[in-house]
Amino acid sequence: MANNCPMTNHIRKIRKSLGMTLDQLAEATEISTSHLSRMESGGRGGSLESFVKIARALRVPVVDLTDEYSEGEVLDRVRN
Repeated sequence: MANNCPMTNHIRKIRKSLGMTLDQLAEATEISTSHLSRMESGGRGGSLESFVKIARALRVPVVDLTDEYSEGEVLDRVRN
């Protein structure tokens, strides 16, 4: 399924660049693994509270989870 939700486009990329598993993100955010998986694939959106939890767990600003920045810009900031 194509990801049409701009708030979820970078979650998987950031998570994987940090070497974090979906289970680890679920534990850190208290959001179920299945819900996170659907969010990452664009099959389900999330609340602002969910995105704040995810951003905190990934140690990035919430805006990095959006399409505002290109994938390369986001991953460069995560890696540095």
